[in-house]
Amino acid sequence: MRRIVLSLLLGLVVSVAAVAEEASKWSVSGAPDNPPFTLMLPHQNRPFFVFDCSARDHVKVTQTGVTKLLDMKTNKHVGDGPNDVLTPGAAYMAIGVNDVEPNLVPAKGTHNPAGGWDLVIEIPKSEPAFVALGKAKMMTLFTTGHTVGVVLSDADRAVVGDFVSRCRAHS
Repeated sequence: MRRIVLSLLLGLVVSVAAVAEEASKWSVSGAPDNPPFTLMLPHQNRPFFVFDCSARDHVKVTQTGVTKLLDMKTNKHVGDGPNDVLTPGAAYMAIGVNDVEPNLVPAKGTHNPAGGWDLVIEIPKSEPAFVALGKAKMMTLFTTGHTVGVVLSDADRAVVGDFVSRCRAHS
């Protein structure tokens, strides 16, 4: 089932864009012993990708403003407006890096005031895609909607890799 959903998801991605100019803006705030301990990539002066490692056993991953979601069960699009309803078949997300198979998991979603949906998943710190994030040349957060690829430079990998290492050690 997961492979079928993943195949459908990859085939239905509306667009994948390299956001190299944003990649240099990764930032870490807090520390394992001073939560919230987060890694964040902004887009248009707002958080876009957020990895929160405040918990000891998992990482909370958020993507904000996700649009053009598709319900994988009904094959119908979900609207992006404040009066639209996020259906369970549209609320999935996974970290995508290098050759690691994305592990789509159900996401919680809320309306984003600027449009679209804020999707949140919780994954174990041992999730292979999270572990590989610090060495990735490109990453994304796959959803059933508009997906953006982010190119990671050497400097980005240093920031992201340090966060992943410190996060995994905090358990």
